[in-house]
Amino acid sequence: MPDRANLTETPPTKPYLLLTLLLGLLSFAGVFLLIRVFRSRSASPPLAEDITPTSEPENYPTETAFEAAPTLLPLTATPYQSLSATAVPSRRPTAASSPQPTSPTATLTNSQYGFSVTFSSSRQLYQEAEKSGTRFTFYHSSGIITLHAGSSWSWSHPGRELTSDTLVANRPSFSYDNGDQSLTDFESSSGTKFTLQCLHHGSSQIKSECSSFITNFKFSP
Repeated sequence: MPDRANLTETPPTKPYLLLTLLLGLLSFAGVFLLIRVFRSRSASPPLAEDITPTSEPENYPTETAFEAAPTLLPLTATPYQSLSATAVPSRRPTAASSPQPTSPTATLTNSQYGFSVTFSSSRQLYQEAEKSGTRFTFYHSSGIITLHAGSSWSWSHPGRELTSDTLVANRPSFSYDNGDQSLTDFESSSGTKFTLQCLHHGSSQIKSECSSFITNFKFSP
């Protein structure tokens, strides 16, 4: 008669304990990782769309800032291809046996813009077209005097206001000086805009010559 099995014998519990311990470790690791992820998201900066932009007052440049750096056209002394006979002063020498002194002044008369001006004959006169109209350059190595004439201003300034403080040919004007050059703006009765640009580099002699240039400037009747 075969032996009967012992139904009251306790089955081995070691494998079950190991599995329970492993599951507990995995659960603990999962909870730890979730806590780390939550903390890292909380510490990260907000997204761009979550940031509410703050309005800041706009800083507009003042008139003083503009006055410190006006936009000026570069000075050149390149001869124009076709100079009119009236634009260049003529010096006809007298007989060699009895030389006569050259006149200290010359006169430029321009019918297109309707003006005339007397200047030192020691200067060379050049005429050339520019964007705003025509440029008349009275060149001398000591300092350059340039007259701009045209339908628009040859340079920009936000505070330009023609007043009667200084008259040019009985017309109101606006003056600017930055220590190296001075500019005087004025208009004719027909609306032609003129700018006298005097590159003096602080020389009192050139400044005086520019003042004489303004005094001698006349509009044609």
